[in-house]
Amino acid sequence: MKKIKLGIIRVLTIDNKEMLQTHERILKEKFPCFEIETKCISNQPEGIYNYDTEMTAIPKIIDVAQVFEEEGFDAIFLSCAADPGIDLCRKKVKIPVLGAGSSAASLALSFSNKIGVIGITDKTPNPIVEILKDNLMYETKPDGVTTVLDLYSEAGTHKVMESASILKDKGCDTILLACTGLTTLKIYKKIMEELNIIAIDPVLAAGTMISYFLDR
Repeated sequence: MKKIKLGIIRVLTIDNKEMLQTHERILKEKFPCFEIETKCISNQPEGIYNYDTEMTAIPKIIDVAQVFEEEGFDAIFLSCAADPGIDLCRKKVKIPVLGAGSSAASLALSFSNKIGVIGITDKTPNPIVEILKDNLMYETKPDGVTTVLDLYSEAGTHKVMESASILKDKGCDTILLACTGLTTLKIYKKIMEELNIIAIDPVLAAGTMISYFLDR
């Protein structure tokens, strides 16, 4: 079987190679059909967490996407739930570009019309809102979480689980994780096992969509 050569763009600047390749390893475990390389944008050690950091990141994201195309990759995965600059990327490169946010929202709709969203920004990213529309019941942000770095602690995990429990109590039967930093924690498993509710991981959702290209 021919493998898909997939380029991952991380919007968090990561010097540690082990941490940089976290999403790559998770996708390879679930989708052995992928041959993956990860690159991150420069000078954004806290990633994207508001309008200004997103606008700063977009030109860098486009640059990395063009490098992946020049290197002969089959597809690009933008590993950020806000899908920053995805429309511009699609105009600049000829290979498919998939975003974590739109992939997760599309997959969530295949399970439910009572969807709750956990993110790290005050509002759910626009690509997710535009797809879910009225199927988005509630949105929440864990207390004390401002950037993705705040998730990487025992306290951060606890706050995410609290948020998931609140969404379930409000009547949501599916939870969309609107931050790819939560993939690093593999918290979707913890939510499903402990709360008995569907949890949509944005990186795995994108992997599901990208695997469709196997037949092309």
